[in-house]
Amino acid sequence: MRRLSVLWCVLSWAGAAGAGHGLLNSFAGIEWLPPPGGTPDSVFYGPERWWDQRALAAAHEPMQRMRLAVGLARERLAEALAMVRADEPAALQLALADWQAMLAVAVSASAELGDGVRVELANAVLEQRYIAATEYLDLPHAARAPLLSSLQAVAASYAALAATLARARREALFFREEEARWSVEMAQAADEQGL
Repeated sequence: MRRLSVLWCVLSWAGAAGAGHGLLNSFAGIEWLPPPGGTPDSVFYGPERWWDQRALAAAHEPMQRMRLAVGLARERLAEALAMVRADEPAALQLALADWQAMLAVAVSASAELGDGVRVELANAVLEQRYIAATEYLDLPHAARAPLLSSLQAVAASYAALAATLARARREALFFREEEARWSVEMAQAADEQGL
């Protein structure tokens, strides 16, 4: 009964933005990705990666390490999307691997933190999946398949993170989980239909 009440309240909320599938958009107003910095097809990418690794190593507090890794993951995802647009498959694979690695660092750091912080991280991962899936259909069809594989790998990492949350906190993520899942499914369906 409690879930039904919550659902009714959310559905009746007048300020909600509509999504393309007719449901509420739980990601309305999120911060989109930053412009890509040095991309893997650039000579500056190696030094940038080295500098980022040094910054992560210097972040001794788990909270600081987690938030730094989430920010770096956002940058890597922006760079991966740029590599899809540039049709640079090798550079794309590197950017996607770095994106997943940064999210793995964030998840690892969050293990030492409380449930509230892990919810913050869960939201960040869902937002990044949603952004990537939303951008997917605007990317060149022939070059974007590796991104879909990464989205599925990130979904598995998210599921492991979500499994560590208390039930009430996990239930609070329901709408975002469904929106992100639906967006990825639409990307996959577009590929299957040759769109």
